[in-house]
Amino acid sequence: MGYYIECPKRIEKATQLVRMYGAQVVAELVFNKIPEDKAVIVVVDNLTFEAAGLAYNEAEFKAFTNPNDRRRKTLLLMDKKLAHELSGFN
Repeated sequence: MGYYIECPKRIEKATQLVRMYGAQVVAELVFNKIPEDKAVIVVVDNLTFEAAGLAYNEAEFKAFTNPNDRRRKTLLLMDKKLAHELSGFN
Protein backbone atom coordinates (compact mmCIF):
# COMPACT_ATOMS: atom_id res chain seq x y z
CA MET A 1 0.00 0.00 0.00
CA GLY A 2 1.32 3.37 -0.79
CA TYR A 3 -0.84 5.63 -2.97
CA TYR A 4 -3.41 7.78 -1.23
CA ILE A 5 -5.71 10.63 -2.16
CA GLU A 6 -5.58 13.59 0.20
CA CYS A 7 -8.78 15.41 1.12
CA PRO A 8 -9.39 18.68 2.96
CA LYS A 9 -10.78 16.95 6.07
CA ARG A 10 -9.25 13.98 7.93
CA ILE A 11 -12.62 12.21 8.21
CA GLU A 12 -15.59 11.63 5.90
CA LYS A 13 -13.23 11.10 2.98
CA ALA A 14 -15.70 8.96 1.00
CA THR A 15 -18.22 11.80 1.12
CA GLN A 16 -15.54 14.29 0.09
CA LEU A 17 -14.46 12.14 -2.88
CA VAL A 18 -18.08 11.83 -4.03
CA ARG A 19 -18.71 15.58 -3.78
CA MET A 20 -15.39 16.83 -5.11
CA TYR A 21 -14.59 14.24 -7.80
CA GLY A 22 -17.78 12.34 -8.63
CA ALA A 23 -16.68 9.06 -7.05
CA GLN A 24 -19.36 6.41 -6.53
CA VAL A 25 -19.75 4.41 -3.33
CA VAL A 26 -20.27 0.70 -4.06
CA ALA A 27 -21.31 -2.11 -1.72
CA GLU A 28 -18.87 -4.70 -3.06
CA LEU A 29 -16.52 -5.27 -5.96
CA VAL A 30 -14.96 -8.08 -7.92
CA PHE A 31 -11.59 -6.67 -8.94
CA ASN A 32 -11.40 -8.26 -12.39
CA LYS A 33 -14.84 -6.86 -13.31
CA ILE A 34 -13.96 -3.22 -12.74
CA PRO A 35 -14.35 -1.12 -15.92
CA GLU A 36 -11.02 -0.16 -17.52
CA ASP A 37 -11.68 3.56 -17.04
CA LYS A 38 -12.39 3.25 -13.30
CA ALA A 39 -10.13 3.01 -10.27
CA VAL A 40 -10.92 1.54 -6.87
CA ILE A 41 -10.46 3.72 -3.81
CA VAL A 42 -10.74 2.10 -0.39
CA VAL A 43 -11.38 4.51 2.45
CA VAL A 44 -10.13 2.95 5.70
CA ASP A 45 -11.30 4.30 9.05
CA ASN A 46 -8.32 4.56 11.41
CA LEU A 47 -10.46 6.11 14.20
CA THR A 48 -8.64 9.47 14.35
CA PHE A 49 -8.37 9.84 10.57
CA GLU A 50 -9.36 8.08 7.37
CA ALA A 51 -7.05 7.00 4.56
CA ALA A 52 -8.27 6.98 0.95
CA GLY A 53 -6.05 4.38 -0.68
CA LEU A 54 -5.77 3.62 -4.38
CA ALA A 55 -6.10 -0.12 -5.01
CA TYR A 56 -4.11 0.02 -8.25
CA ASN A 57 -3.85 -3.76 -8.71
CA GLU A 58 -5.44 -6.94 -7.38
CA ALA A 59 -2.78 -7.46 -4.70
CA GLU A 60 -3.38 -3.95 -3.32
CA PHE A 61 -7.14 -4.53 -3.46
CA LYS A 62 -6.77 -7.75 -1.45
CA ALA A 63 -4.52 -6.01 1.09
CA PHE A 64 -6.98 -3.14 1.55
CA THR A 65 -9.99 -5.46 1.83
CA ASN A 66 -8.41 -8.18 3.99
CA PRO A 67 -11.30 -9.66 6.02
CA ASN A 68 -9.01 -10.04 9.07
CA ASP A 69 -8.63 -6.26 9.17
CA ARG A 70 -11.72 -5.21 11.09
CA ARG A 71 -11.45 -1.48 10.43
CA ARG A 72 -14.48 0.02 8.69
CA LYS A 73 -13.91 0.41 4.95
CA THR A 74 -15.81 2.13 2.17
CA LEU A 75 -15.31 1.11 -1.46
CA LEU A 76 -15.52 3.68 -4.21
CA LEU A 77 -15.10 3.78 -7.96
CA MET A 78 -13.84 6.91 -9.64
CA ASP A 79 -12.28 8.03 -12.89
CA LYS A 80 -8.98 6.17 -13.20
CA LYS A 81 -6.99 9.00 -14.78
CA LEU A 82 -8.13 11.41 -12.06
CA ALA A 83 -7.45 8.91 -9.25
CA HIS A 84 -3.94 8.26 -10.56
CA GLU A 85 -3.28 11.99 -10.82
CA LEU A 86 -4.60 12.76 -7.32
CA SER A 87 -2.69 9.90 -5.69
CA GLY A 88 0.58 10.42 -7.56
CA PHE A 89 0.42 6.94 -9.09
CA ASN A 90 2.42 6.60 -12.32
